[in-house]
Amino acid sequence: ISEEANAEISGALSEAELYKALQGTESGKAPGIDGLPVDWYKAFWAELKEDLLEVLNESLAEGQLPLSCRRAVLTLLPKK
Repeated sequence: ISEEANAEISGALSEAELYKALQGTESGKAPGIDGLPVDWYKAFWAELKEDLLEVLNESLAEGQLPLSCRRAVLTLLPKK
């Protein structure tokens, strides 16, 4: 890809990009490990946007998500 395109995709996330991604996430889905559904993030966007941007841009710069974002809960379902 061109240097210009590489710079565009390698830079920090903007508030507009994060908001667009959040709005593109389907509502009514099961919550993540934090127990908060996507609708909660949408409802409190104004209060959360700065902190979310900071965490995500720091993660991009370091090349790694915080440990709390790298955890998962697995639920085993018995076969019928």
